[in-house]
Amino acid sequence: MKPLPMPGVYADERGGLHIVLPELLHGAGYDDTPENRATLLDAAREIFGPITICDDGYTCPRCGRTSFNQNDKHERYCGACHRFEGDA
Repeated sequence: MKPLPMPGVYADERGGLHIVLPELLHGAGYDDTPENRATLLDAAREIFGPITICDDGYTCPRCGRTSFNQNDKHERYCGACHRFEGDA
């Protein structure tokens, strides 16, 4: 995914927009609280319309990147490293 000029916002290869809530809130100077998440999501819905929320990503133990692709999570695969978790 390609990072955009705002922390926590990424574009994928298919034109999708991905928001990592903790990263976006931190980058904007807000605490990661349920109230701040709700406010941010309400604003995103006003701008973009219906959105899908994925909170359960896979974070690579090598590089620390998080993928919200459910296949990556299931297979424990890092698209940044191009390796599975158990690979040497």
